Amino acid sequence: KQIEVEKWIEVIHKEKHKLAMPVTLQEAIENIRLKHISEVKTLQDNLLERGRKFNEYKAKAQSVLKEITSKEQKAQLALAEKESIVKLEMERVEALRREKMALEKNAEEKIEAKVR
Repeated sequence: KQIEVEKWIEVIHKEKHKLAMPVTLQEAIENIRLKHISEVKTLQDNLLERGRKFNEYKAKAQSVLKEITSKEQKAQLALAEKESIVKLEMERVEALRREKMALEKNAEEKIEAKVR
């Protein structure tokens, strides 16, 4: 406790020299208390500002993610639509191929029938 008291006396003397006038113990303690309150307030303000900026960045990131997700969903829908179109076209080509083969077979049969 003696060492703590000596530290406070040293702080009080420093405060007294800063003010360049005689300071009572109570005034020095009040000055120190006010200085600490000011420092804590500054730290709180800085923390609040960092929290606000963090929330802004978080909101921007969520917005970008939402936009990316939306674009990805649109791309997936477009891809599914294109795949569906390709599948239908392939089925149509296959149907035409079968129809062509049937017509060719029919024509061959008619030619063979005439030859006989």
